[in-house]
Amino acid sequence: TRNVHLSWEIVSLETEIQSQSVEYSVNGSDWTRIGTVLPINKVDGSIEEYSFVHRNIESPVNFYRVKITDVQGQSNHTRVRLIRYDEDQSPARLTIYPNPANNKITLSGIDTKELVHAQINIINSIGQIVHSQPCKATSVDVSKLPQGLYTVYLFDKNGTYHKDRFIKE
Repeated sequence: TRNVHLSWEIVSLETEIQSQSVEYSVNGSDWTRIGTVLPINKVDGSIEEYSFVHRNIESPVNFYRVKITDVQGQSNHTRVRLIRYDEDQSPARLTIYPNPANNKITLSGIDTKELVHAQINIINSIGQIVHSQPCKATSVDVSKLPQGLYTVYLFDKNGTYHKDRFIKE
């Protein structure tokens, strides 16, 4: 069986969140609520991380979004994310190596067709973008970054992103 692990981050602001409903579709039009994730509600400007696992997926094409409702009843949806399974039944996953890294990192696990018009952002541990570039190759020079923990976001032309973390020595 296939499972999809969804994760998202929210910057906690002054408005408290009442609920977060995870929604699923096989066609991107007809949505079904498949779960609810309780909010943390720190309201201090910190980044709150959430996750949800959709188990026993049958379809090779799966759309997801999160409906976020605040305590006043106002709702917004996140961007729609598409998860596709290939022939070996596994979703594409960004992997970074070597990890820890010194001079460069190599991105793997993503189909090179997805890298056309892709954007790479590297975020430091306090949420600042410290490096951003169009993705033209599977390796990225990180020699000028200071030591620390970084998150790499790879955005494809549809806005779908893949992420992984690495340590810079």
